[in-house]
Amino acid sequence: PLDTTLQRWGSAFLRQRGGQRTGATQAPAYMAFDDQLRSRLHLHLTGLARVRHTTPAATAFKTAVLREMKSLIRKHMPSSSDDDNESVVSVSTQKSQQLSQQEKSSILARNLRALDAQDSYNMLARVYTGISESLRRLSVQVKVLLDIASGLENPAAIGVKSGPPSPNPQGPGKPATPGPVAVVAQDEILQVLDMSSLLGQAVDIAQSQVTKVLKVRSEQTSQLPKDEFLKYFTLNRLFADECEAISGRSGTALKTVVGNQIKDYINRFGDGQRRRVVEVMDADRWDARDFGEADNAVLDRILGASTRDIDVWVDASKIWLPENERQQPSPASTTTVNGSGKEKTRSAVIDEQKYILSESAVAMMKSIEEYQYLMANIPSMMQDIAPGLLESLKLFNSRSSQLILGAGATRSAGLKNITTKHLALSSQALSFIIALVPYIREFVRRHAPSS
Repeated sequence: PLDTTLQRWGSAFLRQRGGQRTGATQAPAYMAFDDQLRSRLHLHLTGLARVRHTTPAATAFKTAVLREMKSLIRKHMPSSSDDDNESVVSVSTQKSQQLSQQEKSSILARNLRALDAQDSYNMLARVYTGISESLRRLSVQVKVLLDIASGLENPAAIGVKSGPPSPNPQGPGKPATPGPVAVVAQDEILQVLDMSSLLGQAVDIAQSQVTKVLKVRSEQTSQLPKDEFLKYFTLNRLFADECEAISGRSGTALKTVVGNQIKDYINRFGDGQRRRVVEVMDADRWDARDFGEADNAVLDRILGASTRDIDVWVDASKIWLPENERQQPSPASTTTVNGSGKEKTRSAVIDEQKYILSESAVAMMKSIEEYQYLMANIPSMMQDIAPGLLESLKLFNSRSSQLILGAGATRSAGLKNITTKHLALSSQALSFIIALVPYIREFVRRHAPSS
């Protein structure tokens, strides 16, 4: 099952980072080859060696394996014909047979782009886990074939004999050594079914096909919501790690495509964050607002992240966990009203220092958390994400000055004039963000690569 494979990947990922081994320790069923199957395989390999047909047979096996890699991907793709676009698996229809390969590719690309985020993720998850399980079964099967081939005796002395038994040159009571035909058969199987080469080719073919699919959806990927993008990123990271663990190949092309998509996403993410903060600041009338429980939860996470991982952030990447086991962010804040009907205005507190904040400061605080959320889940891209946060902080500083000291709020928010209250709230907002900076810096230091 798909979930079982994802859990195995998750356990491997956590072990790489010093976590404890989890999950079942019992060997999977596909590793068990009974004596009856081994005996039949031995008989077939002996027969192939006798008629000197080992190389064509091993080559046919290898060809079938590599063809299966493509088939594993193709069967989960949307249709490549307009007649069959409701089917998950493309079926040859009369019209699709008349379409050229280029037309089929064009229809497939269009249908791939039309997938929503969840359908696209489910498709990739099925493709990736299918490839992973097939590669692991293949490695076991090839080991068994090589093991049996290495135990072949002189085929002329086994099974149906075409003549009198071959004498044992070692003398009576001594084990017979493989004859020349058996040695040739062993060498041929070893050469054609070279484990590292075969697994490497299978991985290369699978990743080559997958890379084409990912490229087609680059535009859609860059516009995914944050949580959906992190699921996508994690799925690709775990798949790349799995391929490397099985074949020893790092999959440069796949990593390059995903890396470029991450950079594109980060640029769009930063632009979106700055645009939202500016929209709030331009509309802000610089009145004190209540700093409620949900706001305090955001502040606590930012402060706490300087010394520890925040579960509600990093759980977004734990795609191997069931949805109900992942922590969810706290709900949006609600305004508290006191008994006299007036809004109760609570302050933000950092190191016992209280800050009375306007909407602008709270918006900037929430944007800081968004950046940290992303950095906590993609620490390898810290050097690409952190400059975006710095730009947002600079923008908040300069925009505050324009709106209050430059009286820009009289035009953007319709204030009649700038009063001492507005100056005080702007000063409080800047002081509040300044107080957060040391905590943000320590968070970045904890997650940044050593370089």
